[in-house]
Amino acid sequence: MTIQAQSSAPPSVIKRDEAVKLNLSIGVTENSQSFFTFSGGVKAYFDSPDIHPGGVTGRNITFETEEKESFFEVRKENGYASKNATVSAQPRAGSNGAKMALIISFTAGGVPMGTKYIYEWRTEPAETPAPDIPTQPRPERPQQPPLVETPVENAGQPCGGVRFGDLHGEVNVRQYGEDDDAFIFAELTTPLRHNDLIRTRARSGAILSWTDMTTFVMKEESRVVLDCYSPKENKVKYFFGQAWVNFKKMVEDGSFEVEMAQGVAGIKGTTVIFEEDGVSSTVKVIEGNVEFRPNNGGVLMVSGGQMISAIDGRAGEIKVFDIEEEMKNWDDKTRQMTSQILAEISAEKDLIVENTEVPMDNTTDKPKKPNIMLFIIPVFILALLGGILGVKRLNKKG
Repeated sequence: MTIQAQSSAPPSVIKRDEAVKLNLSIGVTENSQSFFTFSGGVKAYFDSPDIHPGGVTGRNITFETEEKESFFEVRKENGYASKNATVSAQPRAGSNGAKMALIISFTAGGVPMGTKYIYEWRTEPAETPAPDIPTQPRPERPQQPPLVETPVENAGQPCGGVRFGDLHGEVNVRQYGEDDDAFIFAELTTPLRHNDLIRTRARSGAILSWTDMTTFVMKEESRVVLDCYSPKENKVKYFFGQAWVNFKKMVEDGSFEVEMAQGVAGIKGTTVIFEEDGVSSTVKVIEGNVEFRPNNGGVLMVSGGQMISAIDGRAGEIKVFDIEEEMKNWDDKTRQMTSQILAEISAEKDLIVENTEVPMDNTTDKPKKPNIMLFIIPVFILALLGGILGVKRLNKKG
């Protein structure tokens, strides 16, 4: 398979407060695949001059279409359809001598490559000062809490029990603790390792799938760090953003924990939504039970249809929330999975009620109790007869 990405030439000079436009395209020029699948994507962004194609920092400014699309991909799921788009971005102004990079990044099979253009800010006196034109402030990405990245035992060992189940948009992976330029574009076949940091960008998402069918749906602008060192203590040891999760029993006597900024949620077989913005940690239970342990102590049990939030390590009151209303904020696939799970649970409850149904007394509408006297009387008669027969035998022998 041959995938080709192209970009129009960027300008040689960029003026202050001036947006830059580029034309990006990607398509398949040859495809003789019979079994394996392949994919590729292209995007452009402003970033630090030290960053290479494929790597990004938190200060990057992405080129976008008017519909806010920024990553253009060809893959099997979209029939390898070609993509063409006009994108634009306005770089941050810099001081005299400061540098920035315009990066056009292309990834194929998870391998990043591309072209980097280095610009240097130069301040020259203008003959006529230009009037100040108010500009529309650019919406900033949600502020993510800083990652305290420390060396971890057995970092990098394969996570054999978890893989990508689905991807859309731009999803990146790198080892927790490595530099930002170590991020790679994730593919469905990208292997996941202990201590991997997975992040989704704007208008992107990912599904992590475990071998026991546990499903972890990441919304856009979310981050998780995998902890799969112990197969009986699977963890998401760092979480930011929003995630819908359906947990199964990981292994016999196993468990699953999600570490949030304000507490830890311990789960064993349930469906739950996590929300983390670095200030408050929220757990919304769709079905089942979650043990929530806020940082400042205590254990709270949250059941289906209930939610709890914690700020400064202190948990608030357990509240009821509308599951149907909550699911309107999720994509169709996640809504369908939720409906199916709730339907299966309802069917199981109906089956249990049907199998344990007790005949009712017509007069009292209460469960019919067994008549103990019916059993006592025959036993008493048999015992009495046995005693009489015994006496007769003794009399004959005498």
